Amino acid sequence: MTTGGGGGGGGMGISKKEIPTLDHSKIKYEPFRKNLYVTAPEIARMTDAEVQSYREQTLEQCKVFGRDCARPIMKWTQCGFPHKMMLCLQHYGYTKPFAVQSQALPAIMSGRDVIASAKTGSGKTLAFVLPMLRHILDQRPVRSGEGPIGLILAPTRELAAQIYNETRRFSQPLGLSCSAVYGGASVSEQIAMLRKGSEIVVATPGRMIDMLCTNQGRLVNLQRVTYLVLDEADRMFDLGFEPQIHAIVKNIRPDRQTVMFSATFPKPIEKMAKQILTDPIQIIVGNVSTVCEDVVQCVQVMDNEDQKFEALLRLLSQWYGKGNILIFMDKREAVDLLYKKLQDNGYFSLVLHGGVDQTDRDFTILEFKNKRRSILISTSIAARGLDVKDLKVVINYTAPHHYEDYVHRVGRTGRAGTRGVAYTLLTRDEGRFAADIVKAMTKSNQTHNIPEELRQMVREFQDSVNSGDEKVFRHRGFHTKGFKFDEAEALQKHMQIERQKYVYGNAQEISDWDLPDGKDQLLSSTANATNANADKNVNGNDDASHDMDKTDQSLSNDKEHHNNNNNNNNNNDSSSSANRFNKELERIKKGLRIATKMVNRKEDAEKIKESVNRIMNVEKRKQEKETKAKVAKVAQMISKQLCQFQCYQWSQFQRQWR
Repeated sequence: MTTGGGGGGGGMGISKKEIPTLDHSKIKYEPFRKNLYVTAPEIARMTDAEVQSYREQTLEQCKVFGRDCARPIMKWTQCGFPHKMMLCLQHYGYTKPFAVQSQALPAIMSGRDVIASAKTGSGKTLAFVLPMLRHILDQRPVRSGEGPIGLILAPTRELAAQIYNETRRFSQPLGLSCSAVYGGASVSEQIAMLRKGSEIVVATPGRMIDMLCTNQGRLVNLQRVTYLVLDEADRMFDLGFEPQIHAIVKNIRPDRQTVMFSATFPKPIEKMAKQILTDPIQIIVGNVSTVCEDVVQCVQVMDNEDQKFEALLRLLSQWYGKGNILIFMDKREAVDLLYKKLQDNGYFSLVLHGGVDQTDRDFTILEFKNKRRSILISTSIAARGLDVKDLKVVINYTAPHHYEDYVHRVGRTGRAGTRGVAYTLLTRDEGRFAADIVKAMTKSNQTHNIPEELRQMVREFQDSVNSGDEKVFRHRGFHTKGFKFDEAEALQKHMQIERQKYVYGNAQEISDWDLPDGKDQLLSSTANATNANADKNVNGNDDASHDMDKTDQSLSNDKEHHNNNNNNNNNNDSSSSANRFNKELERIKKGLRIATKMVNRKEDAEKIKESVNRIMNVEKRKQEKETKAKVAKVAQMISKQLCQFQCYQWSQFQRQWR
């Protein structure tokens, strides 16, 4: 399927991969069991009051919404896991379940759809991996060419790789295969794994759709998927993955079991998530969207960037050598610049951002976890799901742009019951981000760490908002549907389209179009804007400007010109085409951009294409001829030197013989 290019493609189409929607009523799916949970006798004997007290006191104020939710467990033996799974838990040191695991494990194993939200570092990954393994073991093995049984979707490559490694630790002893499918990695290896057949696939939405469309959908399908997991679901919707997620979900059997996990669940995303779940149970452990209380949050306010860098050096001198340090920035260029500045000051670090190749990303994370280098500078790409055991300090060198990003950044430390420290370095011109930081510190009961300077920044920014000097932006990415023009570009593109419709359309067609009021003024402004862009592109070239000015005439002249062209004979038509063709060819030879508005006919475009190819072929043949001449000259020199050397050897032989 092709769709119009929204990125200024000039009306040309771009290829877009889409999964064909399945008619589930025509497919006969294999039956499977959802409810695999049997309540332990000691849990069944508890009264409702005791269960509620256990949730509030032991499970960190756990709240459950939904009908007939299973009661929480207290120890692993109450889950009913196979013996090998119990040995794995014992081997990796999991003595008892965390709070979110205590309630989520029985709820998921009883076959219900679940939305679970808990603080960062609370063991959410294991809460959906263990029930998935038990779910898969209850079904027949996957044959070669069949799709997976368990599908886990994650928003970022790093999180997908981490979930894959965590899942494989438990799946391998059980004889289950697990595959990771995400961008940047070797496609051939991923295809080979999927061809063999994998019970579990951990993927990012974009690469998963690529695999589903490969070989016209014959590489892998989702007909055997009965267990779907959306980890960091809010981030996936926030990054604009909603269309991809819905496309994948529509190709999975309707009676599947769906589980969502995240540390934050804003209300709009929560409402959107419930559309793909059936009668879900919502589990909230602790305060939703809250930083863990095991993390000590500190804020320092500086006057300028030089003071901020000095404060960073003081923190590094204090914490370097005591554990891993993670520094967050907002842009790739800023990450690279800070890396050089720290290197000049004797601190060698690692870099992680979207511009780094996937192989280097994996190597960077491995180096950081193995402490070969203990400082990592990253954008918010590492704010989700990155789990480093000895990460002691998180430093927000640039402030996060919204509340959820702050929660996830700070949540990289203080995981699984350990203590951590998070520093945020602010300058006084970053007042718009101060309110979210104060909110996060207040919700995590750390108001005593809020400096008065930070509170003053919040008050000053609020006064600016009230006076109209500043605006509060609460827009989230999940509202978008991909790349968009800014307002000026979108208006200009719309005016160009409407202008073409009016110039080249019939009166009957024009009546059906949505032309804005005052179209003459609108289209005239479009011509002026186009002329200005043309002048900028040719850098003041008078000939090119003259060509563009002739092209962008008023609306009435264009309409009249178009009608006259339709009435001209073939000779005049070919003559005007030749003139436009010659002008375009001259622009190409001068190295200028093609005036696309002058190429209004398919024949002209094809002629220009042929001439460009002919010119390129002539240059190519000329280069080949010069290369052959150079090779022949070098060969001749070598032959001459070889002949001289042989003559010299022969003369030496004759002297010795005499």
